Amino acid sequence: MEARRNADRNMSGNAVAFAINPEHPFRDMQYRGPGRPASKKDHARENRHLIKELQQRAKAKQADAVAKAAVPVFRMKRFQDVESKLSQTLRPPAPGRHHADFLRKGAGVARLVASDATARPKSSPRADESLAEQLKSLSVGETLPKRKPKNFIKMNLKAAIEAQPPAAPKEEPTSITQSVGFGRVPLYIHKRKLELAKKDEDKRLAQEKESLPPGMTLMSEEERQRTVELLLQNQKKLIGQLAKMPLTIETPSLVEKHNAINAKIAEVEAALKLFTRKKVYITA
Repeated sequence: MEARRNADRNMSGNAVAFAINPEHPFRDMQYRGPGRPASKKDHARENRHLIKELQQRAKAKQADAVAKAAVPVFRMKRFQDVESKLSQTLRPPAPGRHHADFLRKGAGVARLVASDATARPKSSPRADESLAEQLKSLSVGETLPKRKPKNFIKMNLKAAIEAQPPAAPKEEPTSITQSVGFGRVPLYIHKRKLELAKKDEDKRLAQEKESLPPGMTLMSEEERQRTVELLLQNQKKLIGQLAKMPLTIETPSLVEKHNAINAKIAEVEAALKLFTRKKVYITA
């Protein structure tokens, strides 16, 4: 019975699982906890993360390349219009241009002889002998002498100095009489004159106010002219009333009326004499 109990106890626990799968020991089970499967590695997620990281690196590299390309290359002013030798070399061939035929070793000498013979069909015997001696001195493995190196910087400098600057576009001369405001005084001069006249008038009025007698004030020009007009109208009415009276005045009422009209006319004339002055002072 005891053996049976021990067998049941072993079968109910994790002893059989450890015996079948010994890769995960008991300590690993303690870390993960009972009943939790071993964590699997998410390769798809890691691949997506790696792809995003590579894309970010590529974008940063491309941005650096664009920033470096945007920086202008320093060139001296006298070499700005001179084309570089490298651009001439890398320039694509013109349409209709044939590629050069490559020759075998030693075949160039024979072509030189043939071209020289066609170019100079009537050469002197001495020239033929000198050319033959030069060809004899060259063996099959030898090459033609090297060309003298060219100083391209000096050539570019000379070309830049000799190059003529581009002609500026010629502007047709315009006549001064074609201006719209020709012969007119500028507006700012008129404004300046008005400002100066106003300052002078204000200064004159200030001086006149200082010279006024105490308790008096200067009548304005508008009020003075309006008063003169009223006096002239009254004078015209009084003269009309006087003209309507009879020639012979005998009754006391007519005599009194005639005298009153004459007195009023005298007052109006005195007032006109006063208000026709340039300056009229009145009580304040």
